[in-house]
Amino acid sequence: MRISKLTIIALVVMLLGCDTGNRVDPFFEDYFIKYYGEDGNQEGADIYVNDDDSMILLGNSSSLTEKSKPFIVKTDPQGNILWQRQMGERDEVAVDVELITQGTHQGKLVVISNVETSTSSRIRVTIIDQTGHGVDSVVVNSAVWQKAKAVTIASNDDFLITGSIAPDPNKNAKLPNPADDTADVLCMHVSQALQTDPTTWAWLGGQYKGSGDKVFEVMSGNTLNYAIFGWSDYPDASAVYENKFEVSVVEEGGDPASFGSKSNGIKGEEQICSQVIRVPAAQEDGFFMVGTSTSGSNSNIYITKFSKDLTAAKKLDQKLLYGQKLEGVAAAAAVQDEGYFVLANEIQDNNNSNIFLVHIRFDGSEVWNSTFGTDDGDDKAGAVAALKDGRVAVLGTMDLETQKKMALIIVTPKGGFSN
Repeated sequence: MRISKLTIIALVVMLLGCDTGNRVDPFFEDYFIKYYGEDGNQEGADIYVNDDDSMILLGNSSSLTEKSKPFIVKTDPQGNILWQRQMGERDEVAVDVELITQGTHQGKLVVISNVETSTSSRIRVTIIDQTGHGVDSVVVNSAVWQKAKAVTIASNDDFLITGSIAPDPNKNAKLPNPADDTADVLCMHVSQALQTDPTTWAWLGGQYKGSGDKVFEVMSGNTLNYAIFGWSDYPDASAVYENKFEVSVVEEGGDPASFGSKSNGIKGEEQICSQVIRVPAAQEDGFFMVGTSTSGSNSNIYITKFSKDLTAAKKLDQKLLYGQKLEGVAAAAAVQDEGYFVLANEIQDNNNSNIFLVHIRFDGSEVWNSTFGTDDGDDKAGAVAALKDGRVAVLGTMDLETQKKMALIIVTPKGGFSN
């Protein structure tokens, strides 16, 4: 399925005006594309679906003269705006929004962003309520740069934030070329009172580059540990430094646990993870990773499924081949059918991209796929969510004639706009 640029622009001009409108009316009552934002560019980053099917859309807003600033919208199940606001400050990039499921701020939302995108980057934690009002925020103090990817709510109510941090020479003493060291893997605790203790941070070295993408609690017997999923080029047994999907397990205090780490991927290619989700018990409990495998100029979606106890990659550890160049971006477990929805950027010959959505079964075989985008624009995938009624929500960025807009795409369980 492909959405025509001419159709999109005609709707924008007719209903709202291309440069100043807030959204495009739905093509159908339940299945539609809508756009959000004001003057300037708005790009989609993450989506959270509440129990009442209202949706939190997180992105970033910028213009030709102003740097990025976090932008957040709440909609009803039909995509109508309930509220929208900008957050934080300029030169700040929002990356993740999650529901606070317990603790002092239960029912509110936590937003993670990176303040300044250069090597002076710091992580901001912001708490807002479901009406869009700010509750509190903090920029985490650190002597070196850090960059967040995602947040998880821990059983002790803390926010577990993972990403990357400036390399520590003491943790990377065995690297053959220390000057090439780029980043270590980070997991930090931030309390709901927005306090943090750097002595409890998990700071994992030994690689030239890497990042955590999501952290989850796991049990080893009666001991609570944290599994940090992501990617790095930590060397294999042959001392080859090559990017691979990775999971490392640490204790609550940040020290390595007895499990150590495990990497998955194809030797001779580079695998970089983009998102990790916890799969519910009804969908074969475990952890599903999605990203990109690159070899030369070729790239494909790459997926791995870890079992609940992390002992093995369960059934899935493979590339998804569709005959075109793809970059894996995000995933969601299906609600009313088996398998997963996988979201990707489909790279064109001119290096622009479309948004590619595929439903796969547990064994990785395809159920259906759909493509969304403008004819000549550079359209980017952001996040995907499965709605309780079987619909699929995709958040991305559509490149219109003069501006980029945050786009919410709601499709049927079969990836279309009508039954």
